[in-house]
Amino acid sequence: MRKAGRGYLGEGLHSIPGALIMALSFEDLLTQGEFWALALVLAVALLNWPFLQMASGGLSIGGFPFILVYLVAVWVMIIIVLFMFDRSTQE
Repeated sequence: MRKAGRGYLGEGLHSIPGALIMALSFEDLLTQGEFWALALVLAVALLNWPFLQMASGGLSIGGFPFILVYLVAVWVMIIIVLFMFDRSTQE
């Protein structure tokens, strides 16, 4: 067994444990379960109080309150990301 901090220099990638090697593509980055959990956390975070409070200023875009534009944009973004991920896992 190796001691921490010893060895890995000069031995190449073969000696580094798999958990330390970065994923080379998006497909290797997250499993399907991990992606759904991350999507849920991001959706809850974007629709939580601090972000809604920032968007609830008196601004309006095209006559619509900014909070409404923000909610619709986040909602559409979540749907598009989930659709693209679901489609990529079916292939």
